[in-house]
Amino acid sequence: MKPRFYNILSFILVFTAVFSLSYTFLITPGVIGKVKLLGFFTIQTNSIILLVVVLKLYGINIPRRWEMAAAASITITALVFQTLLRSSTPVPGIRGIVMNAEHGLTTVLFLFWYWFTPQKEPVSFTRLYTVLPYPALYCMYGVAEGLSTGKYRYFFLNKESLGWTGLIFSITVLAVLFLLAGAFIIAVDRLIKKV
Repeated sequence: MKPRFYNILSFILVFTAVFSLSYTFLITPGVIGKVKLLGFFTIQTNSIILLVVVLKLYGINIPRRWEMAAAASITITALVFQTLLRSSTPVPGIRGIVMNAEHGLTTVLFLFWYWFTPQKEPVSFTRLYTVLPYPALYCMYGVAEGLSTGKYRYFFLNKESLGWTGLIFSITVLAVLFLLAGAFIIAVDRLIKKV
C-alpha cells in the first residue's frame, strides 16, 4: 500500500476509534461508571489500537510483533463479541453502530492497516508468544476483580459458575484462540508479502 493511502487508512482508523471510545464514555453515567469502563477488554484493546496507530503516525516505531499482538487482541475481541455476546446485547440506534465499530469495524480496519504497512519487517512464527502476555494479565485481573466483588465482566472468567477446573479450561481455550489468531495474522501477512 502506498504511504498516502496508508495514512488515509490510519486517519480513518483513528477517527473510528476516537469516535467509538468517546461516545461510549460520554453515554456512561457518572465518574465511577466511566472508570469501570476501563476494565473491559474491548475498551482496553480499542485504546491500544488507537495508541499504536497514533504513535506510528508520529513516526514512533513499535516492534512489529507487538503490532501483531494488538491485531490478535482486537481480532479475538471481535470474534468473542460476534459469536458469544452479540445476541445477548441487541442495541438499536447510534449505540448499536458504536458497538459494531468497537467490535467489528476497528478490527477490520486495523487488520488492513497491519497487513498493508509500507516497509514492514516480517514477524516470525517463533514470536507468536507475544500475543499471550496482555490477555493473560487481563484474565488474572478479571478473575481477581470477580473474586473480590462477586461480579464478573465475562462469563468465561466466572470462577463461581465454572469452578477452578472450568476456569482453567476456559483460559486455556482463550490462549489457544489468541495463538491461532496470531498465527493467522502472520500467515496472511506473509502471503500478502509474496503477492
